[in-house]
Amino acid sequence: MNAPKEPPTLGSVLEEGWRSWRLALRTPGHPFRTPVVATAGDDGGARVVVLRSMDPEAGEWEFHTDARSPKSLALARSPWMTWVFYDAATGVQWRVRGRARLHAGDDVWRDAWERVPEASRANYGTDAAPGTALVAPLDAVHFRDIGPAHFLVVRCRAESLDWLSLRPDGNLRARWVRVDGGWQGSWTAP
Repeated sequence: MNAPKEPPTLGSVLEEGWRSWRLALRTPGHPFRTPVVATAGDDGGARVVVLRSMDPEAGEWEFHTDARSPKSLALARSPWMTWVFYDAATGVQWRVRGRARLHAGDDVWRDAWERVPEASRANYGTDAAPGTALVAPLDAVHFRDIGPAHFLVVRCRAESLDWLSLRPDGNLRARWVRVDGGWQGSWTAP
């Protein structure tokens, strides 16, 4: 039997997480680019989103959505949410839990809208709200305009981070909680 590899340090694990999230923002197809977000909603509560920004200093992650979507309504009722990032190639999972702030009509919203590619802006201009029943599959493709009326920025300020590494020589897990603007980490049972 092979001896277990030397485990990483808590600091190196957290730094690798920040590096992976930064890389995902620049790399289409990166597994962390499209995490699952779970909310306390009546609609099943979990869906895939596109990671739009991440700020390690602030401990914030961001995605964009239609303001009429079930996830937006769920977050307006209860701001707690969890992001799940998983890389099957490395066996690494991160869960990021925090409180969402919804931005519409403010500077954060305006700055984000300016970065939305022209081809993607139409996603926020459909007549039918996400989840609306349709008679035919293309009924939702009718646009009133392609302005930002239904565009919403969701920023999540993380309160805890949970890392799991599935390894042939033994799984590892660690957790960080926000303390005085920084992160306090500890090893936990996988």
